[in-house]
Amino acid sequence: MWARVLCLCVCVSSVVSETVTKKFCNGVDLSQCTIHNAAVDPCPKGINFCSLKRNKPYTLTVDFTPRGRTLCKVRPDCYRHLAHESCREAPVLALLCFGVERFSAQKLKLAMYGDDNNDGTYDKVVKTPGDPCDLLSCPVYGGIPRIFNMHFTLDKTLGDAKFPVQFKLWNADDESQVCCFTFNVKVKK
Repeated sequence: MWARVLCLCVCVSSVVSETVTKKFCNGVDLSQCTIHNAAVDPCPKGINFCSLKRNKPYTLTVDFTPRGRTLCKVRPDCYRHLAHESCREAPVLALLCFGVERFSAQKLKLAMYGDDNNDGTYDKVVKTPGDPCDLLSCPVYGGIPRIFNMHFTLDKTLGDAKFPVQFKLWNADDESQVCCFTFNVKVKK
């Protein structure tokens, strides 16, 4: 009996919450962050877009890892003398790599925007930019995976159509360190 109830609960919860198809934001350095998974709960209609209602609470669960990029510069002898034999034969050896700049942050900002005109502007605020440290413990460190839940609602300023929503999490002290992706929703009346 209890096994049937448990099975039913698992089936219902897996139907309601859905991993969304995400796309990385334009103009963002993809080496700064890896988004492993993003799910909206509840998300009827499936993976391509969530069919959402206004003024109803939803939860976005984000599983991500802040990353970093290797810092390299051209070797001084190759910079001054591009014709130097070792620089021509092995261009990779012409670089001097001296470490990894990590997306680590003491202070974070988080926001969500809607693009209900489908023109790439993301000019409608879904979640006002704010401090997400109450959702995930701060600071965050590069290379350490994090998972958090964020609650949101869609208000009356958004149109009745299918459009992308942008999720953006960034270092308040260095806006080049950002995790950003979009997913599609359809707002129902």
